[in-house]
Amino acid sequence: MDKIYLIDGSSMLSTHYYGHIPAAYFFAKTNEEKEKVMREQATQTKDGIITNAVFGMTREIIKIIKDQKPQYLAVCWDVSRATFRRDIYPEYKAHREETGNSLSSQFGLMQEVLEHMGIPSFKLDGFEADDLIGTIATEMSKENEVIILTKDQDALQLINKNTIVWLNSKNAAKMLEETKDIESEKRDSPKKYFPFTEKTFEHFYKLKPKQIIDFKALSGDKSDGIPGVTGFGPKGITPLLNYFGTVEDSFNYILKEDKKTIVETFKNAKIKRIDTDKLMEYQKQIIMSKKLATIDCYIEEYKNKEKEQYKININKDKTIEIFEKLEFQSLLKK
Repeated sequence: MDKIYLIDGSSMLSTHYYGHIPAAYFFAKTNEEKEKVMREQATQTKDGIITNAVFGMTREIIKIIKDQKPQYLAVCWDVSRATFRRDIYPEYKAHREETGNSLSSQFGLMQEVLEHMGIPSFKLDGFEADDLIGTIATEMSKENEVIILTKDQDALQLINKNTIVWLNSKNAAKMLEETKDIESEKRDSPKKYFPFTEKTFEHFYKLKPKQIIDFKALSGDKSDGIPGVTGFGPKGITPLLNYFGTVEDSFNYILKEDKKTIVETFKNAKIKRIDTDKLMEYQKQIIMSKKLATIDCYIEEYKNKEKEQYKININKDKTIEIFEKLEFQSLLKK
């Protein structure tokens, strides 16, 4: 069984941008001041091309290739925030600030680096990197092992017997220690990444991976602008999903049963802090939130791609050329 590594490029690049940023950036009060700090203090070429995020991500990918020796590795990208989710709910991610030029300019630059290196890179208008990764993982995990590298917990819904999510987390070391006796043979993730399998996911979340979608449908997600229902938290949602499986099944049960039976069922299942009247009142909003939280794993353009399209083919000469252009002297030595 071959291994296919899928990297959320937008997540990784942003992580390195904020991880290699001048301290003065965090004291700047306006976006203009932040951009000024980046122009004056950030890592850049002699011609003023800011490269702090690109350098960090390139170095990480080189280490992954060195340590994991993958045959197949692809990087997926967001194109913009104008995705099908905005058509469903215009407020989706609407509260987020526009990406400053010092970061946005590095997306195209990083994709250029990958092209020179010989690493496949994919993006598609109207979809997020998660959707491309979801579709590729769904197809490829039928006969291969898929490893997803990201900082986005949404990807955890993609976990199955052949798909592992290496989640970039500041708590990775602590989580590894806590789960040292659970599937120890699958613990070859890089430092700062925690390897989420079906078993380790259930250890921390007390749910099946797919149920993270239903969980977010009820709890919402402020960072993404997914509304959910105010007042519904883990202590109520987790036992609800453990008993019913999905939000739809809970709705169907409440619709067909009388109040007394529902109260008794919830009591026996230890489902607390879930107001059934409120649950039904916000039914449409919950279903919409579930759609927003669900990764599209069936993008037509990516359903029938051959595995060879994800094969890396490092071009040493072109890699040296782009590293020299961007003045990556330490990487050239490697």
